Amino acid sequence: MIGNGRPSEFVTSNRAVVRPRRLSIDSLVTPNVIWAIVLTASASILSIPLAVAWYVSLAKTIALWAVIVLMNVLAAWTLRKKFGSSTPKRYLLPFFVAVLISFYLFAARAPHRPQQCVAKVAYSAWDAFCTQPDSASYYFGYFPASSRQPLYPWFIKLVTSGFNAQQWARRHPAGVAISDPTDPLLRVERAQILFLLGSASLTCLWMMYLLNSPLPGILFVSLYYGVFMVPHELNQIMTETLVQAWLFLLVSAFLAFVWKPRKQLLPVAGALCGALYLTRQASGYAVIFMVAMIIWGMIRNRRAYWLASALSLMAFACLAVIPDAYGYVKLGNVSSAQNNLQYQYRIAYALQFAQPQDARLMPDEYSRHWLVEKINMRQSAHNKVREMCQGDPYCQQVYYINTNLYNLATPPGFDPPNRAQFYMNIATPILKRHPVDYFLFAFRSWTLAITNGVSKIRIPGITPWFVYALCLVGIVWSRGQVGFSAGFLILGHLFHVALSCLFAAPIGRMIRASEFLVVIAVFLLLWEAFERISAGLMTMPKAD
Repeated sequence: MIGNGRPSEFVTSNRAVVRPRRLSIDSLVTPNVIWAIVLTASASILSIPLAVAWYVSLAKTIALWAVIVLMNVLAAWTLRKKFGSSTPKRYLLPFFVAVLISFYLFAARAPHRPQQCVAKVAYSAWDAFCTQPDSASYYFGYFPASSRQPLYPWFIKLVTSGFNAQQWARRHPAGVAISDPTDPLLRVERAQILFLLGSASLTCLWMMYLLNSPLPGILFVSLYYGVFMVPHELNQIMTETLVQAWLFLLVSAFLAFVWKPRKQLLPVAGALCGALYLTRQASGYAVIFMVAMIIWGMIRNRRAYWLASALSLMAFACLAVIPDAYGYVKLGNVSSAQNNLQYQYRIAYALQFAQPQDARLMPDEYSRHWLVEKINMRQSAHNKVREMCQGDPYCQQVYYINTNLYNLATPPGFDPPNRAQFYMNIATPILKRHPVDYFLFAFRSWTLAITNGVSKIRIPGITPWFVYALCLVGIVWSRGQVGFSAGFLILGHLFHVALSCLFAAPIGRMIRASEFLVVIAVFLLLWEAFERISAGLMTMPKAD
């Protein structure tokens, strides 16, 4: 005691100062507190599919999303603060489980939001399906003169047994919902949903592991909620579901290689690119990810990765030539398969640019007469398109091609002998004579496809080009693994749209089929910003 009667803050033996202990965040964040934060944040994710199942209003759901994102960011920051870049994987598991449960609720319990099947009730994607007029070209099977790639017909054949396509088609009109649990094509629809959600879940798990973060959980739930996962085709007999499933697996291999390069991933990527090409020819754009992996490996160590790179190219090439080899074996002509795959849009584009003087390029008199007749009909048909679209340039661009194909080139009842060869003989010399017109028309389609409302990469009041410009700034700022990955993900989407515009009309489902790549890229850039901000806050000097 000191003379004034107050307790002394000094120890007289050594004059050491005894100060009250200050509480720190590290001392407060105990294992029990961490688990409470992790379980609360991960459980909050489930409120989104439940909100969809209970028909919660859009405004309330958006507010709910804001709360969920904040809770998950708080959980991610807490784990980063406590464990740095070595978060124990057990703390990430609840978020992954929440994603799996969300996928189940979305697909099997909630009504399918972009339902395109005519139905009296709102079915879930799991409980009903329908076909479209194009679906028959898949479930009737693959044959040498098929206008489709073989993998989806083979997938249908694998899932169904004893399926008689002709009898089934006579009993079931296109577009009408079918909920019979014994229907063989319902098994196809369920198998492709399982494949898609399984590959998406695997990609989510990989990203959690590679980034050492729980945040990919809300990314993948938002992909489903935001209808980035094959919106209209999830419960239809169409290739989009299968294509996106392969693409998710390819993205997993791509990100895994960029973060932790392993030689075995290169041939795997080549095989996945081949599977994508065999499912839908326009999916050949996915080769850009295999090329990116090869570039990344060569930059790191050319000698270590050259053989694996060669094997990846070989794997893709061996799969890609299957339709041509099959056509050669069956028909004795190596070009027959490509003619069957390409004739429809080749002739549609050719009729867009054909001039009367091009008639002399035709191989015979019948083809010359046919071309002159179609050129004379074209102006009237395109006037109807302009009247229908009322000045909308995107609408005109799409329906010019649609009209050229279905109204001019292939009207009902017209079926020339050797159909594919007939159209290719007309289209090929015209396109060779007008390459600049062809390129400019495709480029206009590309720009309209990206900027038009069918694209989901939009912010109200801001042009999509500004969004991509911001992404470019983020890529340059991030550099390294994140910048490289985000750049090629965005490039993949832009390349896919460009390829679609060269060979088909830029319709919405073709554009949206790869837009989720841009969402993943934006997520990576935001995650990198979050990591740098977190690291900066943790290295700030503490006040005494």
